[in-house]
Amino acid sequence: LFLDLDADEDQIDFPIVYAAALETLGWTPSTVIVDAPLTFPNPWNKTTWSPQNYDGAYMGPIPWRRAVEQSRNVPAVKTLQAVGVEKGIEYARRLGLSGELPPYLPIALGAGEATLQDMVAAYATFANQGLRMKPFYIERITDRDGNVVRGLSTKGYLAAGVPGNV
Repeated sequence: LFLDLDADEDQIDFPIVYAAALETLGWTPSTVIVDAPLTFPNPWNKTTWSPQNYDGAYMGPIPWRRAVEQSRNVPAVKTLQAVGVEKGIEYARRLGLSGELPPYLPIALGAGEATLQDMVAAYATFANQGLRMKPFYIERITDRDGNVVRGLSTKGYLAAGVPGNV
């Protein structure tokens, strides 16, 4: 799922894919998955797609725990393949992701869309032991007498010249 932030985009949806496998397949951290090259045909344009790990290397059979710890791309794709793309998307929707999630395996590596608020909601669900809550913004914090202890700052500054303002 793609998030337009300075974060490592490949990290964003691994937890969602892996959580879907935990719940739907009963996988455990010791489940073995093979980290090896693989290629998928692209039926729309007759090409192929071969997911790569960030380091270009493959570790062979590894415990799923290691694949998660090291953010291995190929095992993430294989995990989504095992879960099923449609079930993976359904799981992401249950966690609150509302952006475009195209029905193909590259969504395991970030080929989808999610807002920051959607990702906060999804990750908060893990922290809340599966209970999904709608995120909200805290605009101010007050003490018991109603005095604002901390509030939003809306200070602006001129970041670019505006015609007639320069």
